[in-house]
Amino acid sequence: MAPIHHHFEMCGWSEKKIVSVFGLVNILGGAAAVALMKFGGYFG
Repeated sequence: MAPIHHHFEMCGWSEKKIVSVFGLVNILGGAAAVALMKFGGYFG
């Protein structure tokens, strides 16, 4: 278990909530990466 995951678990978050939030952050980051690749940015 990653330290940040353990931290949220100790703060009282349920396992389901932690995985859901981390998954959503992952999807948003992936979408941002795809958008930068498609529409340019510093590397376009």
